[in-house]
Amino acid sequence: MTTPDPRHPFGELLTQYRRRKPGLTQTRLAELSGYDQAILVRMCQGKKDLTGPSGRERVVRLIETLADQGALTLLEEASALLLAADMTPLFERQPNEARLMARLSRTQAGQPRRTNLPASLASFVGRADEIAEVRRLLGATRLLTLTGSGGCGKTRLAQRVAADALIAYTDGVWYVELAALTDPEVIPDEVGRALGLVASDQISLERVVEYLRERRLLLALDNCEHLIDAVASFAVTLLRACPRITILTTSREALGVEGETPWRVPSMRPAEAGRLFEARAAAARGGAELGAQTDLVEHICRRLDGMPLAIELAAARLQTLSLADVSARLDDRFNLLSGGRRGVMPRQQTLRATLDWSYDTLSDAEKVVFARLGVFMGGCAIAQAEQVIADEALRPTEVLSAMAQLAQKSLVMTDVNAGETRYRLLETVREYALEKLNAAG
Repeated sequence: MTTPDPRHPFGELLTQYRRRKPGLTQTRLAELSGYDQAILVRMCQGKKDLTGPSGRERVVRLIETLADQGALTLLEEASALLLAADMTPLFERQPNEARLMARLSRTQAGQPRRTNLPASLASFVGRADEIAEVRRLLGATRLLTLTGSGGCGKTRLAQRVAADALIAYTDGVWYVELAALTDPEVIPDEVGRALGLVASDQISLERVVEYLRERRLLLALDNCEHLIDAVASFAVTLLRACPRITILTTSREALGVEGETPWRVPSMRPAEAGRLFEARAAAARGGAELGAQTDLVEHICRRLDGMPLAIELAAARLQTLSLADVSARLDDRFNLLSGGRRGVMPRQQTLRATLDWSYDTLSDAEKVVFARLGVFMGGCAIAQAEQVIADEALRPTEVLSAMAQLAQKSLVMTDVNAGETRYRLLETVREYALEKLNAAG
């Protein structure tokens, strides 16, 4: 291995390696690492302290991200970066760096990786604050559930944080997609096969527990809402029997079990939503940028509630429509945003399919209340909702219960101001509710 010149700062070496990797721009590196680009620039310029514990953490996280994304694959490159950051020798007092080196060494020797996380096919844009908060929560709880409406970006955020967390779990990070499952009885089998357990018959819960009992790993269970009771029971069983594992789940509602930390994924901030739209628009247009049309981009992203899936579908329409055309057709957004993407779950191909997935899990009473909530443009208090929605077949107490369930399932937003709780629907969700109301006559 070539030892780097100790006079070279970490930033200089990082810049050299970045330039050797096609497409690894500073912007892309910021997206991959979760750092604000300004911080990354300061690191590269040597203006960010990288020698103390917090500095070592920054460097290790950056190297881990680069390795997982394929930007760094050679052990000597990672070693050079560690040396340049004054983080050698790798004694036990530096366990994070030692684990990173050991992992990269095993990977180079052809041994299996310690994760089955899917590689991202598109850049991850923004969400720096959300990434930091979810990382913090993941270190403080054994069961973290990311909740939010369909299309809000729960899966991408969970995968992004899980990839960053790989260095903290000696037995790896394992991802299980549950959206396609319809039988709750096969959850242990699906998890067992993701963990690499081999069986000719269905893998039992007992076998999964025995395998995980002494292991330290992160288990990510994605899209749990349609199997919520079974996933909750499964998670509790694992956490009680396997004291060293952590579980990260995504669901449109919390599991509702003891010890769970639920965290709602918010809509994207306007600036981040704009960057996402521009990035996906450039991809749709063969790299061509939108130019000085910031106001239209902001208008589209605001009308789409900062919802990542809707923004990406709208940007994809720029293959055949102008930006002004897309903006003008947002009143008919469910037909506009119907250009399905191949290779993803059907419920992720169109905006309507995403909301159908949530709507189909509702009870009959919840469906009625949800549809009638569409008449409130600016939201409502519970007394107003009861007055308008209740009828001979639906008592006011049933309206209150249904509203609470809709809020738990991320279809209704709640705002508390001056002691009063108001309920509202995102504009996209409200238009969908009005469709259901009209369909019911």
